[in-house]
Amino acid sequence: MTQKFMEIETAGLEKVQRAIQTTATGDSAKSSQQAIRNIRNLIVPAKGIGRLANNTPKITRKLADSTIGIIPPPIFGAAKSVIYSLIVKQDAKTPQEYGAKFYGKFVREGTKAHDIKARLASVLAFKVGGIDAFAANVRHPGTSPNPYHLKTLREVSSQLNAIYRRMGANIAQKFR
Repeated sequence: MTQKFMEIETAGLEKVQRAIQTTATGDSAKSSQQAIRNIRNLIVPAKGIGRLANNTPKITRKLADSTIGIIPPPIFGAAKSVIYSLIVKQDAKTPQEYGAKFYGKFVREGTKAHDIKARLASVLAFKVGGIDAFAANVRHPGTSPNPYHLKTLREVSSQLNAIYRRMGANIAQKFR
């Protein structure tokens, strides 16, 4: 009997940046591979475009532009099974001088109020109401979460279910 399952694991984008794996053998592997391609095309058909990039806040354009969908080579497992996966990620980072940190998590989950201290110079420079301001440190009020990735999942959930049903029907047809 062929083992088939759909597994979703977190791969960095918490709830959407996922590795979606399908294990199948023989003819059913083709259905699984096509399902993975269809899911990628639904969420992120090319770098910087697609549902996830479109739902990313406009103020974080660099984050949206870094959205990619990767289908790595299949992994061949036991009993001639094959694992196909899709990795969706956004890998925008802060500039190198600020530690090159991935910041998508802070947009999605928000931040608590925190202090920001000058690190590269003796003061921070910024604008307040169009006027230049300088300070050795400031108190950032924090940001509200923007779960745009969940909005994307809600938008595509019926289409994802249709892809899964089609894949299941194709696999079931092979065993009749």
